[in-house]
Amino acid sequence: MFLFLLASIMPAALIAAASFLGAPWPWVALLGGMPCALFLDGTGLTAPKDRKANGLVLALTTLLGLAHLALMPLVIWGLVRLWPSHPVQAVALFLAAGGYFGQVANANAHELIHMTRRWPRRLGIMVYSGLLFGHHDSAHRLVHHIHVATDADPNSARAGESFYAFWLRAWAGSFRAAWAAVNAKGAHANPRKAAWTHPVLG
Repeated sequence: MFLFLLASIMPAALIAAASFLGAPWPWVALLGGMPCALFLDGTGLTAPKDRKANGLVLALTTLLGLAHLALMPLVIWGLVRLWPSHPVQAVALFLAAGGYFGQVANANAHELIHMTRRWPRRLGIMVYSGLLFGHHDSAHRLVHHIHVATDADPNSARAGESFYAFWLRAWAGSFRAAWAAVNAKGAHANPRKAAWTHPVLG
């Protein structure tokens, strides 16, 4: 658990330092934080399965979700501040933050949307929304879990499909599938509600 905590929190701390302090921290975040996360990700570490571990997992996933929400505006501020005079530093910060958001925040949001309590799930939806993938909560639980590895699941890659073809098909397809699944479930059946209150649009 400690190594996972280190691999997931250390890059966030380095990205925050890069956003606030500028050079050389964007390079430290890019060349130090992500390789650490990549190395530890491949070790196969798992958390122990007991009640105490469940509490630690909830605390860690919550911390990572809140860190993501704090980092998004901080990174944007750092990029705007660095870009005019230090564009190479800005690119390093962009790559470090993008790698962290894609590898750690995205995976953590997946854990959050599977929790039974409402507030961790809402936090996971907010993280996914920050990644422009907020509809994935409905698409994952209501479509992917039911139709995984079939043509009915837009989030299952086809044999021989390139990443870019899959990405474009999956994003638009999962939005449509989530919309249809929420409607079929009756979660937005009240005709008096405005269209913008639909969970997928939210």
